[in-house]
Amino acid sequence: MDLSNAEQLTRAQILHIQNLQRKKHRLDSRTFFIEGARLCEQVLGSDWPVQKIICSENLRPSDEVTKVFEHAWRRQIPFCKTKAQDFDKISNTVHTQGIGAVVEFNQQKKPLAELLSNENTKVCIGIEVLGDPGNLGTIIRTAEWLGINGLILGKKTVAWHNDKVLRASMGAIFHLPFYQITDFPNFLQTARQDGFEIFAADQNAKKTLNQVRIPTKSLLLFGDEAHGLSQQTLAAAGNHIRIPGYGQVESLNVASAAAIIMGRFCEDRNG
Repeated sequence: MDLSNAEQLTRAQILHIQNLQRKKHRLDSRTFFIEGARLCEQVLGSDWPVQKIICSENLRPSDEVTKVFEHAWRRQIPFCKTKAQDFDKISNTVHTQGIGAVVEFNQQKKPLAELLSNENTKVCIGIEVLGDPGNLGTIIRTAEWLGINGLILGKKTVAWHNDKVLRASMGAIFHLPFYQITDFPNFLQTARQDGFEIFAADQNAKKTLNQVRIPTKSLLLFGDEAHGLSQQTLAAAGNHIRIPGYGQVESLNVASAAAIIMGRFCEDRNG
């Protein structure tokens, strides 16, 4: 773990990475900053373009850090070092590990139309509106674990490159095909034309999850906990489903509900 030949970050570079904490700057530069050895290892194991690995000069060695170094060397990704106090400026965490990466937006993924029309695409999820980054990150993590084929995000959903989304996803975001779209109704129409049966999670639905017949291609829709799915989206969905509850609480957290529903559809598909 030798940083003696690593380039020292300039003040301008430090300021640029600091500015990546703002959504506008991430969109303008089409880059974002991730922090921690685990996230770095996940992005290095994907096809996402990594500009550089950033290390604090007092970075402590560990097995996780060693894996990041080895993987970055194999991919010939440059290392940069910075003083501990400067790394604290670009960090979004309280107890930083002292290692991170500047990552570019991934332009290599296949078009959404190709994903939807592919005969091997069996289960996708659509999130019309979701404001909580922790919930979105958790849904992404669960979806990738279960083998969901794709995730479609409406324009009012929290940015996927938000640092809380990235951390909550535990790096799953680098392995799950996802798309941010502006026209959710048009997307639903396209999905239906491509043979998807559409299921809206709705706690007021009459049909329960265990009453569902799993089709060949399923699109599962989730919305914000406070307001749920829009009336237009609910009307477009051919099926409304709910999770039967037997306790005293009013409802489930959206990430928990999504995990249960996705698990049911993927278990049937893979079983």
